[in-house]
Amino acid sequence: MQKSGLPDQPETGDTEVQKDPALKLSFRIYTAVIFAFAILNIASVGFSGFAAGKSIVWEQTNVLYIIALYGAWPAFAYGIHNRDKLVWIPALFIELTIFFAGSRAFTATIIIIFLCEKATELWKKGKGNLGLYMLGGAGVVFLLLYRMIDQMIMEGDMNAAMESLKDPATWLTALEFNEPRVIIANYDYAFTSGLRLPAGDIIFRFLDFIPGLPSALGLETVYPEYYSDWLLSQVQASAGVGGSIWGETYSMFGYIGIIAFTIVWLLFMYFSNRHLDYHEKYSYFIVSLGIYLAWYINRLDFNRVAQACKIMLF
Repeated sequence: MQKSGLPDQPETGDTEVQKDPALKLSFRIYTAVIFAFAILNIASVGFSGFAAGKSIVWEQTNVLYIIALYGAWPAFAYGIHNRDKLVWIPALFIELTIFFAGSRAFTATIIIIFLCEKATELWKKGKGNLGLYMLGGAGVVFLLLYRMIDQMIMEGDMNAAMESLKDPATWLTALEFNEPRVIIANYDYAFTSGLRLPAGDIIFRFLDFIPGLPSALGLETVYPEYYSDWLLSQVQASAGVGGSIWGETYSMFGYIGIIAFTIVWLLFMYFSNRHLDYHEKYSYFIVSLGIYLAWYINRLDFNRVAQACKIMLF
């Protein structure tokens, strides 16, 4: 089987992996399992629970729903790459459930997986991708605007949502895109707080990438295992402020740590890019994880990166 082509571009043509009937059956079974995980949680929370917002959903769902949300990404990647509606439609439905509740990150990752697939197709045909950039830009604007009216939609008040969209102030607030300022503020606090994580906390964070190992060893941390929990307690912010993996890296190893882990991150992006032709059976999981960490890692901490990695491995 031929591996991927140039380092920065996927190879053209079909591969044996894409025609593997066993892989097709496996992904259909896999999708059915994660779909069942999602349905069980949706039924337990109910429509009203999802309409009440994502905080209620996170409180009332279990780990199987988290597995379904992360697991839907490789299923969607396989489904659209191989034109298998029995895979990509259920995967999309899973992500839209939490999108309805007000969380946009999972659906945004689905959108980027779709854009990467279409960009790869254009590359194979030797065509430009200006249209995809425009589509991606439209997607960003949609997600920013949806944040302004999601509560109205969840409450079923479509008239209020439409009136809000007619108000220029809604567009001005949405397009301020103040998230980078929040992220920079997180970094600034991490750098100026003087926090240095003890050795035990650092070891815990690395061992946490292996499912169940910290618990099996009975390890505990001095500071919260979620760096974002410590950050939120310090700045008295809402959960939406997100994490700061680079701030956490600084708290572990200083500036050298930031440089080193940025290089590791970029190398993983390079590795993931080489799998855009899906030349291995596990490529769908690599691409999904790579896309998520490519655009969202600035909002994560080590624990949440480990969570995504563990579920992809599982």
